[in-house]
Amino acid sequence: MPTASLMLRRPVVSLLVAAWWLASPIVEAVFYSTEQSRGAYPPQADSIVIPIFKFAIVWVLLTPFVAGLIWLALRLAPARFPWLAFDPGRRLWCVFWTLALGTFAFSELWFCVASIGRNHPEDVAGSLLGIFAALALRAAICARRDPLALIAHRHAV
Repeated sequence: MPTASLMLRRPVVSLLVAAWWLASPIVEAVFYSTEQSRGAYPPQADSIVIPIFKFAIVWVLLTPFVAGLIWLALRLAPARFPWLAFDPGRRLWCVFWTLALGTFAFSELWFCVASIGRNHPEDVAGSLLGIFAALALRAAICARRDPLALIAHRHAV
């Protein structure tokens, strides 16, 4: 059994994922502000507006999906679970989410390294937050289910 300091709790995971999601527009705004001040976009062109609006529309459209994913992942998760949680009774489920969120975390890590080279600390911070959020969400999804929560959920339906 992992030590208590390495265990995750449901509120911590939900706050971590929510912080990453809510920080995304701020990171995006700082990025475009930095790029504009570096002269990457012509001052009188709309080339900067198009990606900003694209990000805003996609972010607003995906917000209910992210909120639903957080709720689904945490509604039956145990109160405490390890970072490397894996439920042998749900192998395919755990492998799928490990691959999906692991791929996302790896792409964030790749972007983080590239952002260091491009001197964008806001992207580095956003990527690191995204990596921890993805790994914590994966742990919540793959944790062994609390049998009492399953019984209570079945009786409530």
